[in-house]
Amino acid sequence: MINIRPATEDPKTTTIEEEEEIIPAPVYTYEDWKRLMKTNHCLICDKVGHYKDDCKWTTACPTYAALSPFAEMVCWCCGQAPEINHPNVPLLDIPLRAQIK
Repeated sequence: MINIRPATEDPKTTTIEEEEEIIPAPVYTYEDWKRLMKTNHCLICDKVGHYKDDCKWTTACPTYAALSPFAEMVCWCCGQAPEINHPNVPLLDIPLRAQIK
């Protein structure tokens, strides 16, 4: 964004100042965590009513599960991304679980 402002009271002289445009990004802060913990908000399945320690998707996660931005789906046996460690196996044949990134 460019702002044009007069340098002096003389209308003939002006200066051009460039301002950096700051793009807001979602930042997960300690205050966000405290707010989520007060509402029993799960960081894995993004539902209200239980914490991540009690989430059933930490032991078995369906392939159609919509996880929160803080969680990822990993292989149950090796704990890695299923596309990396099981390249030619269909996703439905791999036991999955969810964990915090």
